[in-house]
Amino acid sequence: MCALDAQGKFSEFTIATLIESAVLPNLVWYTGRTANSTRKAALAVLHGVLHSALTPSTGLSMEQTGIQPILKLLPVLGTSLDEYDTSSREISLSCLTTLLNCLPPTSLQLNSVLELYPAIVKRLDDSLDDIRLEACATFSAFARVTPPNALTETILEYCIEHFLVHLDDANVNVQSAVFQALLTIGSVGPLAKVMLSRKVSEISFSHRDPALAIRLLNVLNLS
Repeated sequence: MCALDAQGKFSEFTIATLIESAVLPNLVWYTGRTANSTRKAALAVLHGVLHSALTPSTGLSMEQTGIQPILKLLPVLGTSLDEYDTSSREISLSCLTTLLNCLPPTSLQLNSVLELYPAIVKRLDDSLDDIRLEACATFSAFARVTPPNALTETILEYCIEHFLVHLDDANVNVQSAVFQALLTIGSVGPLAKVMLSRKVSEISFSHRDPALAIRLLNVLNLS
């Protein structure tokens, strides 16, 4: 059984053991209500551990925890973004955001890039606004740790076009979150900035209110 250390915090051994022996096996997708409930419980446990153990003030750093548990979690969490249960999708995004923020800049492996970007972007069309907001935060964390050469023109076009649709969203909070995510995309590298500027110029006239698109273009031109 996993336990806390003398200071009431998770130890490196505790986190790795908990993830590998209890969380990962129970996140594997199987059909049926029991399997669904098991995955949801595993996600809840993981969420609690990550937010308790990997916070700067009270927990462990990524260097202490190790990168391997994180890399093993990424693909299964990517799959969990398609869960039918809305709370499972939201928790999965929150866990992904926390894990990606633990990684060094531009350190994400290519296979993880290819697995995660369509799964995260897909959640922009979720039926729940809270999930759409979390997807923006997750994508910003994802872009920060993705090597610029891994974001090909095809991937950038896919991501930029999907986010720009939601820059004109009916929910102003989603608009703001999308704006910040697009700024992160534009900061990835020269190709991303050029493509984003071009796409914003092309679509701004079609938005109900082009003010945010114009503001984004001005920020890009000044950076």
